[in-house]
Order: sequence, then structure tokens, then C-alpha cells
Amino acid sequence: MKKYIFALLFASVSLTSFGQQCSWLNLTVSSADTSFIQLYHPGPYLISPRNATIIKYEITDFQNNIIHQDTISGGSGLMLFNHTVPVTDSMKVSALLTNNVAGITCLIEDTLFWKRTGAFPTIYNWAILSSNVGANVTTVNEPQIDGSMFKIYPSLASNDLYIDGPVDLYSLTILNIRGQLVYSNNNFNGNQKIDVTNLRTGIYFINISSDKSIESMKFVKE
Repeated sequence: MKKYIFALLFASVSLTSFGQQCSWLNLTVSSADTSFIQLYHPGPYLISPRNATIIKYEITDFQNNIIHQDTISGGSGLMLFNHTVPVTDSMKVSALLTNNVAGITCLIEDTLFWKRTGAFPTIYNWAILSSNVGANVTTVNEPQIDGSMFKIYPSLASNDLYIDGPVDLYSLTILNIRGQLVYSNNNFNGNQKIDVTNLRTGIYFINISSDKSIESMKFVKE
């Protein structure tokens, strides 16, 4: 009996400490109608401990207007929201999972669209377009590229992002994962704090260039 209990404890610790992967995760639609969608995220069941799992959702249209934002902790992995998006349009969804006990942060980005699901009678429903799996963004900017002149921190930013490097005159741009410019500064001096509070959840790319060099880095807005 003692051996059995020890084995269970070892398996639990092993799952928490090793082997948990963002690639296990993807979003599905559990139920929907024209004006509401319920999404399912398997994170609370697949990433342990369950009560330490937090998922931040953001749903936008393709004009980047926010449709819905929500945060769930533990629970069943279900998130329901109402909307007024016509079925002729699509929506962007991002889900950022963090579990500080497991030391893992996973980002899923995908698209919701109105899909034909039955031939006769003709049935449509909201569905996930690409079934993208989670990207591990726990250490998106660590380690730094060997020889890099710049360091950015924190790699998971909520409000302020700090950039440290040699003092000089640079051009700095920040692009979202779709290649859209969200910030620029043509008089960056190598050391700066940038307010990223208003950026939406997701992965961003920083380009710092001068007449001598160009460097690219990533960070995640949570």
C-alpha cells in the first residue's frame, strides 16, 4: 500500500515538474448559436495543479475592436460569451494560460468563423478555424541571443516593458504577430521604459535598428 501511495505521489510530482507541454492544448467550440459561443480550453485538466491554472481570454473582430475579455481560474475550462458579430464576419481569439506552480505559460491564437457543419438539413455553427496548439511563451526572450546588445524584461509584460542597451540613437518598432505596427520611436536612446498597458494579449516583435546594426526580439503581453 505504501509503495502504491508513493508511486501516485511520484507521478503527480513528475507531471507537475516535467513534461507538461503547451502543444497539448488547443481551443474548441463546445456549444454555440448565432449570438453566443462557449469555448473549451483543456488547460485546467492537462496542466497541473489545476487550481493554479489561470486563463485570460480576449476576443476581437478583425478591426481589433474588443468583443469580450474574461479570466477564468481552475474550473471546467469552459468560457461562454455573447456577441453581436454577424455570421458573415469572423473573430480573433487569444487565450493566455499561466500556471506559476508548474512554471508554464501557453498562448493560443486562432480564428472563430461561421462554418457549415451538416449537409441535410443545412446546419451552420461557429467553429475554430485552424486548431492551433499552444505556444510556450514562458521564456520567450530567454536566453538572449548570444552577442545581443539589448536586454528586454520582463518577457511577460503587463504594464511596463524595459529595454537596456548601449546608449546611442536607434529606431525602435514593435509589431504584433500579424506584422502590424503598434509602436514606433525614431529617437530611441538604448534605454527606455515602454508602457504596453494598452496592447492586447499576444506575442510581439521588437526591432531595434541603427546605421550599424539591427536586432529583433520578442515579448509577450499578458
